[in-house]
Amino acid sequence: MQQSIHPPQITAIICTHNRADSLQKAIQSVLAQSLARDRYEVIVVDNASTDHTADTVRSFATQGVRYVYEQGVGLSIARNTGQREARGEIVAYLDDDAVASPEWLEEILFAFDKYPDIGVVGGPISADWEGTRPDWLVDDLLPYLSVIHWGNATHVLEPHEFLAGANFAFRKSALEMIGGFHPRLDRRGNLLLGEGDVHAVDRIIATGMRVLYHPLVTVVHTIPQRRMTKDFFRERLYWQGVSEAVREKIDHAKLSRKLRRTARSLYEWQRHRSRHAFSDELTALYRLGYMHGAVHPALAERYFSLVHTVSA
Repeated sequence: MQQSIHPPQITAIICTHNRADSLQKAIQSVLAQSLARDRYEVIVVDNASTDHTADTVRSFATQGVRYVYEQGVGLSIARNTGQREARGEIVAYLDDDAVASPEWLEEILFAFDKYPDIGVVGGPISADWEGTRPDWLVDDLLPYLSVIHWGNATHVLEPHEFLAGANFAFRKSALEMIGGFHPRLDRRGNLLLGEGDVHAVDRIIATGMRVLYHPLVTVVHTIPQRRMTKDFFRERLYWQGVSEAVREKIDHAKLSRKLRRTARSLYEWQRHRSRHAFSDELTALYRLGYMHGAVHPALAERYFSLVHTVSA
């Protein structure tokens, strides 16, 4: 497929690391959009993969999919690379284990066109469970799997709501204004560091632009069996705590009062942990992660074996 002489309106970006098998479905979903093909481009950023990712992406070369290799490991680094390579005025991010609805790009463009003061658009993410969802995996835990739904009405994001990085889009100029995604946040290989998406959205809000939730901007996120285990959630909540502390340090937030409350509540949980349910255990692990992230993020890797001991 020849590249159009006119720049596309929107660029779909898929950042990937060693997920060649699921990546194929993600690419196919973006190529099957209702939006006219000359109005968008597709970029896949290979974030230092060691599997057959390159071959998978290059098999779509005749359909205009661009392959970009980024050797710096980190989701934020890969996202920034995709943004720099993008020719569209809008950049839309899809996870490599997600499938976009056929109207995904069309609805994103519609939202940006209708609301000129919007800097970010996102929508609901539903789950494709690879196995039976366990009873203990309650709805309150779904956001930790990037499964969100804030209703069926288009609205400016409320303070208690957030967009997940598996399904959001930015004005490229807005991302450039804030300097892109912070490289110290979000996934690095197998580490469950996060908050890069939340941090970027918050910084764009700080510039005066608004964030829109549009229920027709939909994707389906694959939830593999290994993420439906209590051990996964123990690790996930621990790293959520680490991530939030790192983000607050980047933003020069005052951590001392929150650290004292965290330490006190963690001490109380350890004293009475036999009485507590799994949800309380996860809260304690989040607090432990927050403490380690606030003191020094390097402690997180060093002490994760302690987390398993505390949660046993």
